[in-house]
Amino acid sequence: MLKYIVIFLLSIAVMDARVNPFFPPKDDQSLTITTNTPEVHEPLRQATLSLPSSARIIKEVTVEYINLDGSTERKSITLDNSIDWHIPLVLSQANVNNTVMNNVPAVSRQIKQETQYRELADFKFISFDSKGKTIKLNTKDKYIRNFLIVNPYRIVIDFKGEYSFRSFSKLILNNIIKSIHIGNHNGFYRVVLELDGQYKYSFSQEGNSCILHLN
Repeated sequence: MLKYIVIFLLSIAVMDARVNPFFPPKDDQSLTITTNTPEVHEPLRQATLSLPSSARIIKEVTVEYINLDGSTERKSITLDNSIDWHIPLVLSQANVNNTVMNNVPAVSRQIKQETQYRELADFKFISFDSKGKTIKLNTKDKYIRNFLIVNPYRIVIDFKGEYSFRSFSKLILNNIIKSIHIGNHNGFYRVVLELDGQYKYSFSQEGNSCILHLN
């Protein structure tokens, strides 16, 4: 009887020794198989992030990265700077040069570089000029009121005037003003300036001009 017990135990030992010690058992879910084969990632050249038109101040930038050991960490830099939402934020490991600025849309560069007024439209009794984020409406007609409409953002200005004309519309390229619309009403006419995003504005008058400062 003792002989059979010894044979049985030896058989179990032999079977267990045949299990490959370099791989975990199939039913052991607590262990994972790793590899030394490196993952291939394209080098970072340049990445851009466009912010919504409501953005005005950047407070923080956070980068999440993977370490050599596979762990994930984050690093942040605290900021407190005003921004122009037209221009995307750029993350790059390349040298900062004209190549980066060349990728910025033309409308962004134009809005920032304008130092003199340029004419947007000229219509019989009223004309429109712009300089950066400043819009000038030139007319001898009496100003009545102004207000803002959202979705999309539009500034409405009413002027007193008895005119007979068809509604006037003009699309504006590469400007903070997307389009200008003028409509005739009983005793006054209405100017609607459609904006390219979300803005606050201030209104003032200088002689025969109404000035809108957008921010």
